[in-house]
Amino acid sequence: MSDPTRHPDRRDFLRASLAAGAGAVALGRVPDLHAARRHSGEGLPLVLTSHKNETGQEAMRQAWNILSAGGSALDTVERGANVIEVDPEDRSVGVAGLPNADGVVQLDASIMDGATYNAGSVASLERIATPSSVARLVMERTDHVMLVGPGALEFARSFGFKEQELLTEESREMWLRWREHTSETDDWGPPDHLRGRRVGGSDGYWYRCRRRVGERPRVPPAGGRCSSD
Repeated sequence: MSDPTRHPDRRDFLRASLAAGAGAVALGRVPDLHAARRHSGEGLPLVLTSHKNETGQEAMRQAWNILSAGGSALDTVERGANVIEVDPEDRSVGVAGLPNADGVVQLDASIMDGATYNAGSVASLERIATPSSVARLVMERTDHVMLVGPGALEFARSFGFKEQELLTEESREMWLRWREHTSETDDWGPPDHLRGRRVGGSDGYWYRCRRRVGERPRVPPAGGRCSSD
């Protein structure tokens, strides 16, 4: 299970990912590189993830299967993200993601086509497990870049996305522990069954204020996480 309170250093992540990719090539574990290279035009294709658990590995496998068979980079990225988004053991996104300060799971996502620089994103999206797929539709089926909150949910519904409760009992318990320890002077004094138990605090992603838009759905030049480089 991913540690929801810790985000990997980007340099360390890239070093580890590239080393793992080189090892896979050396051991012959990368399938059909020639087909992937023919499709992409040049260079060695790579699929990277910061998730080191089994779900991250499964996301890599499914994404690579698409890319190595000649599938598009967009299909590859979307599939890899979807695998993690629907994993109930992952606390970072999607099903079982940690909620905002009000106990509501709100999700952000963005996607960019490196060939055209088109991008789409959603923010503060509730009750939809796969925000990456909704972001892609924003890019491909509208002339907008970002949809937020109820508007993003209505858009997802119009394309047939099914709503579901994203907060699991374990995520809810983690949120309750956090809330009980936010301050010694607030009105949420910890009950007896929570006294002495601690939880990692918010680093700006988890337990955020309702409808706060994080950095992930934003696209350049607004300091966003998307890059087509």
